[in-house]
Amino acid sequence: MSDEDALLAAIAAHPSEDTPRLAYADWLDEHDRPIRAEFIRLQCGWEQTAELPGADRRKRAERVQFLIKNHRRDLIPGPLGRDLTAPDITFDRGFLSKLQVTALQFVQQPGEFARLCPRPQVSIRHLTATWFARFIVRPELVCVTSIAVNSPGVNAARALARCPHLERLETLDWTMGGNRIGDAGLGALADSDALSNLAHLEVPGNEISDAGVECLVSSPLWRRLKRLNLAHNDLTAASADHLVSAPADQLEALVLHGINFGSAGLRRLARRFGARSQF
Repeated sequence: MSDEDALLAAIAAHPSEDTPRLAYADWLDEHDRPIRAEFIRLQCGWEQTAELPGADRRKRAERVQFLIKNHRRDLIPGPLGRDLTAPDITFDRGFLSKLQVTALQFVQQPGEFARLCPRPQVSIRHLTATWFARFIVRPELVCVTSIAVNSPGVNAARALARCPHLERLETLDWTMGGNRIGDAGLGALADSDALSNLAHLEVPGNEISDAGVECLVSSPLWRRLKRLNLAHNDLTAASADHLVSAPADQLEALVLHGINFGSAGLRRLARRFGARSQF
């Protein structure tokens, strides 16, 4: 293991500590990479700027933004420094912590995402049928925490549910799916052992019925969900009964726009979920 790899491994092993990051900044200075060293020190020292005069604090913040805008190739190793744009990336104490890319960008250079250390949260946009087959087999999906699907249907839901590389997936958004997943797709996701960290599920307008909701609330997934969007599905008062009867202390948001539960069903849902529900 090289000195640089060892320093990066120490950062990954102690993500909440600044000391390994500052040690890496010293190494960068010693190896003629002053821009990235400066950036790490600026971000690691941000909390200590609270006591500085406002003008000095603004100057440091402006310097950070200048480096992100004009020196991404210095701050992000490899081709990603060229390809990622400022609105799609978030840094935390000198290192990428979150980034958004299209499925095409991911399948074109998956190894570049896997090489990032410490490992950031990767959000995938526009996962279409065109790229799905190449996308779903990549072991580098261990980086991915969020996926927005655009057009694949029930077979894609089943494939995602079986994928062994999506253990970090927290958010799945099927809002733009041209092909609906229906009860079968929802059931596959709900019963998946592979998606063990899934906690935010967006499936509006996906031809989900009362039977699908009944299956969901009796699944392991239901007990993990913090946000569920079932808007504009063909549900009835029976789904209101399923939702009201299920344990849901962990649920923070339940989106139910455009559904005719009937007045009694709406009252039961509002009483059960209160401000957590959206009608």
